[in-house]
Amino acid sequence: MDTDSSLCTMLYEKFETALRLSEDTLHEDSGDTNIFESKYQAINLFKQLKEDINEICEFSSIKKIILSAAVEYYIGVLRVETEEISEGITSLQKCISLLEKCSASESEELAKDITSLSIKTHNELGMVRTSLSQRRKSLNAFLLSKALHVDYKKRFDAPPRLVPDLFRPETRQSTIEARYTNLESTYTHTLFYIAQAYKHMGNAAMSATYCHATIRRQLDSGSYDPVEWSINCATLSQFYVEAAGKARHCLAAASVVFATATPPDSEEEEASERYERSRADISWCWVKYCLNLLQRSKDTADNVVNNAEDLVSTSDSVVSDDEDEEIDNEDSSDVAALAKETFRGLELTQYEEAVGDVLVADVDAAREVFRFAAKQIEEVKRYYVLDGFAADFLDIIRDHSKLYQLLVYFEVDLSRRCKLHKRRIGLISDVLNQLNAKFFLDDCRQLSYELAETYNEMISLKCEIASTQNEPSHNEASMSCSSNSESSTPVPTLHQTNKINQLATKGIKCFSQFINFLKDNSGKLPSKFDAFYERPAMVAYLCMGRLYSKINTHDISERLGNLQHSVECYKAVVEYCSKHQSAKSSCAQEFEICSEMVDLLPLTMDRI
Repeated sequence: MDTDSSLCTMLYEKFETALRLSEDTLHEDSGDTNIFESKYQAINLFKQLKEDINEICEFSSIKKIILSAAVEYYIGVLRVETEEISEGITSLQKCISLLEKCSASESEELAKDITSLSIKTHNELGMVRTSLSQRRKSLNAFLLSKALHVDYKKRFDAPPRLVPDLFRPETRQSTIEARYTNLESTYTHTLFYIAQAYKHMGNAAMSATYCHATIRRQLDSGSYDPVEWSINCATLSQFYVEAAGKARHCLAAASVVFATATPPDSEEEEASERYERSRADISWCWVKYCLNLLQRSKDTADNVVNNAEDLVSTSDSVVSDDEDEEIDNEDSSDVAALAKETFRGLELTQYEEAVGDVLVADVDAAREVFRFAAKQIEEVKRYYVLDGFAADFLDIIRDHSKLYQLLVYFEVDLSRRCKLHKRRIGLISDVLNQLNAKFFLDDCRQLSYELAETYNEMISLKCEIASTQNEPSHNEASMSCSSNSESSTPVPTLHQTNKINQLATKGIKCFSQFINFLKDNSGKLPSKFDAFYERPAMVAYLCMGRLYSKINTHDISERLGNLQHSVECYKAVVEYCSKHQSAKSSCAQEFEICSEMVDLLPLTMDRI
């Protein structure tokens, strides 16, 4: 802009004074009763500045419009900061209306003058709309800001002027480098705002795409805190449940960037705490990744999805859950390009070769995932210890237990399955023995039930091993068939029988412990269980009934006593479900089985 220097100087000095007052935080921090005094003074100066602009006849009409729009922008921001939201929106909208009068021109000089101002105004308006929960309007404002940036970059090479440069003389203009930095930084913030807006609207896929673009730009710019960036990147990986490739890429990048962070001195307690917690959290995200990979592999192998076409592949495509939400100013091709971007310049081979990103199909592949996850769990447990982070510690123990459970699924050797269950039992038992039920009642309930289920699964495996190992040969079977058809039935060895009996006893003990944890403070079971525990309680009684009947003994009185315990367990289910229709509906199968056993077992006992 070519203007008279004296006029420029006059406007510039008044503008700088107003700007300095608008940025003054002294009153806000001092507890002054009029905390917005300096901001109100700034508003008055900007109003005077607007009058001065209109009175200067030397200015062209376009220049007056642009400067007036800039003043409205500053007034709008100040009105919002002084909690005059409605007036702030009005001023920001005035700014946009003024800029629209000169936006049709293709002049590069004009575009340089108005682009930064327009982008900032739309961003500010979007943030105000967000605070008012006007989600769609806020998103459209941010998307328009993004579109302005993209359009400018396509048309021009030189960066636009900063908003304060509109009032400054040529000798005080910002450098080209500063303008570039401001343009790119503002765009990065815009992408972050869009990510948050999509999140608020419930569109997780689009939110993740823009979060990814935001942190990628931070990485490319070199302007980021390695610890904070790594946590954001690792957290983002948790969204890509159905896209293992993207999830692993994010986690690998998080680990590599975190390794560049300088560990703080031990004297810096807050910084050191943040560093150690972040390292543990990144490792925990790796654990979640491995769990998800194994779980999806199991689900796929089980054919839990009926229509094969509906199976979600491990490709990096993510479909929005918000297809029916029509948003203005969004370019689908641009979004697709954002979704394909990766973290360039990082050497991720170490981590991407350590664990796969495709569904596992056999035990060898499952073991590789398990081993990697187990190492990450140890890293998590270094920080999240039971004494101080009980809730987090218990969560990571549950994840560890789940890893064992998933590995068991892929293991084909029955003996190895038993060994994995045994390790899982040791893991859970060790923690359960350290918990005080008075403070961790729900955790004790959950762990005791899981422990009992694990014993139950081990018994099934031991019985299967016994039937397989003790199966008679072909010749023996042929000979036995000619004499006694029942003699061909596999009979467990004494050692196997004792082992099954021990496991059944421990399983009963754990199920009983779970039931005891459901008692009230007076030591009595409630007349009606909490809805969350109602079905588990019925299943526990059913399982105890079965386990009592699995105990093999030659002592007739002892055997009759076990069967009587079985009847009592089955009766508990029948009587409870008969009193509570909700339980009878939710536990229909258990009720039917127990009803039959209550009738049949006494007949069996009579024959003994």
